[in-house]
Amino acid sequence: MSAPPPPRSTVVGFVGLGAMGAGMATNMLGKIAAGGRLEPYQALFFDVRPGVAAAMAELAPNKASVAEDAAHVARESDLLLLSLPNDKVVQSFIADNLEHLRKGAVVIDTSTTNPQAAKDVASKLESHGNPFLDAPVTGAPARATAGTLTIMVGGEESVLEQARPILETFTDRIVHVGAVGNGQLS
Repeated sequence: MSAPPPPRSTVVGFVGLGAMGAGMATNMLGKIAAGGRLEPYQALFFDVRPGVAAAMAELAPNKASVAEDAAHVARESDLLLLSLPNDKVVQSFIADNLEHLRKGAVVIDTSTTNPQAAKDVASKLESHGNPFLDAPVTGAPARATAGTLTIMVGGEESVLEQARPILETFTDRIVHVGAVGNGQLS
């Protein structure tokens, strides 16, 4: 009788490695690579600039890889973080990749959008079986790099608790502000 296969890693997809996303992703990856309670996590990066995602993954090649395309990161992620320029880009990413998302994968939007956009995205995702948190970050790129952002989270508290270990990798304060959309109001 053969041994059971090793447990599958929890894949954290990260889309958007711009001014804020790069600092957040660097902190997240550093803490995943350090192990401890984050040992079972693997990072999967995607950016429209492939060289940026590749450079990020090279920081910890045993704990990170680069997605071939947006559909790949959607398909493989258990937690999917978005750090995108605006609500139109977020909505477009979700519309283009909804069919690829793994059922049950949690989508966390750290972008600054508007409350109605967050609610619309949540509705689409929830109808597909994907929980959603609107979790905009406050602070400048320097705070993203330092890992001292504040996150105002709208969404189910149980979903926040599921995502908390990853969110804590790039923030020093997480504030749950109620339902989806409220994160954007804060």
